[in-house]
Amino acid sequence: NDDLTTSECEGVVIPSNTDLWINSKAGQELLVSGGDEIELEAMTKAPAQLGSVVLTSPGTLNHLTIVIHAVVYGGSRWFPELEPIEQATFQSLVAARDYGIKSLALPILGEVNGKCSLEQIAQAMWKGLHRFLKDFPEPKLEVVKIVIENGEALDHFFDAFSIAQEETQGS
Repeated sequence: NDDLTTSECEGVVIPSNTDLWINSKAGQELLVSGGDEIELEAMTKAPAQLGSVVLTSPGTLNHLTIVIHAVVYGGSRWFPELEPIEQATFQSLVAARDYGIKSLALPILGEVNGKCSLEQIAQAMWKGLHRFLKDFPEPKLEVVKIVIENGEALDHFFDAFSIAQEETQGS
């Protein structure tokens, strides 16, 4: 059962807010393993726009090349919105491609809350991935590993990806 800290990918994405604080479960696990310098470096680049990404070093996680902070939360609000999730997914993939890494671990970008269901988050992420593949037919990025630690969430994610894939078949 992989998580972001044990993934064999060269880069990882973590959800962040516009102040580049790391408050998600995935991000906290990364900080425990990689050190606070990951967040401190990110915060020197704040504020960031919703939907954008910020790149930092991986701290003490020597198996990683880069940490990509996907800005999906606004300020101190830890409630994601779908458009920034789609945009941050796309921007994360572009950043990984431009940085030259071949493999990327991507967690669920956003915590489930009253505004967004897991299915909606998965569909937004699918749209970002689909746009990336459409814009970059030869993406250079060989592996995108969706890291989901919860079995129930995995089932919902597969269902949502299937629906989103069907909706984007013609585009």
